[in-house]
Amino acid sequence: MNENEELQSGFPNWLTEDYKLMEPEFCQTFLREYPMRCIRGRFYTVDGLVADESVLKKEIYDQISPWLEIKIARKVDELLNALRMAAYSEPIALECDRIHVANGTLFVDGRFTLEKTCQVSVRVPHFASPALGVRMDGREVGLIAFAPHTLCLGSCGAGVHRLEICAYGNRFNTFGTLHNCNDEYQWYGPDSYRTRGCEWSESWGLRPFGILSRVEILEG
Repeated sequence: MNENEELQSGFPNWLTEDYKLMEPEFCQTFLREYPMRCIRGRFYTVDGLVADESVLKKEIYDQISPWLEIKIARKVDELLNALRMAAYSEPIALECDRIHVANGTLFVDGRFTLEKTCQVSVRVPHFASPALGVRMDGREVGLIAFAPHTLCLGSCGAGVHRLEICAYGNRFNTFGTLHNCNDEYQWYGPDSYRTRGCEWSESWGLRPFGILSRVEILEG
């Protein structure tokens, strides 16, 4: 496998086939991996203010540099500004009776509320479909097509979430050789629709399609 084929195998969803970067897609992917809010032009994570934005610039650079060759520094600055808009949030009102910590909320009266957020992935071990499209809470997440047939859904907080998996099909079960019951037939053309004898079936011989095993939800 040459270098170009290696890059194609991990082609990001925010890059078009002619290597044009789609900023909204990049921001969605980046914020799923690094959840942040932008308040008054500054980035905040669950750990507080991101004081040194050069860390974010370095991460953006590492993600786009394998795919872009010119004006990378300018593109990093443009993407950082795009992230400010994508992660925009109204100023958060001060709450003097509580302290928000990484795993919940500590109240001054001694109460503690656990708030767990975790990284979740979905795995579909066996399916008969060119690809599976995955949506989480109405948001497009990505495709499952190659081994290990696993897709990261990002951070999921407490509560009920809706997972949708769409099995994209092909036209075999509509226009294919449905009366040809020879599973080892290797060639498709006019003659493959006119088989005889033990290779012909009056009933339709449909191919397996869809999700063929249980869907696994993985944490961590």
